[in-house]
Amino acid sequence: MLGVRWDSLATVLGCGVLALVALLLGVLRGHPWAWVPCLLCAGIALREVRLLQRERDARNDPARHDPARRDPERHDPARRDPRR
Repeated sequence: MLGVRWDSLATVLGCGVLALVALLLGVLRGHPWAWVPCLLCAGIALREVRLLQRERDARNDPARHDPARRDPERHDPARRDPRR
């Protein structure tokens, strides 16, 4: 569990709980205004999950450690665009 971003995890869990509370106590009781905090919290949680996924993918990307895979034209003259 090394490398866990606890602040992001707390954000996802907190927003998930608040969205669920707004849904159960507001929307399902017939208060249309309760959609606003429900959707807002759900959107924040989704954004945070996607951020964590992008960071995980960036850590596991082998191109990050190999400069030739990041910019192949710079390291292979045969692939270079002649117009440059």
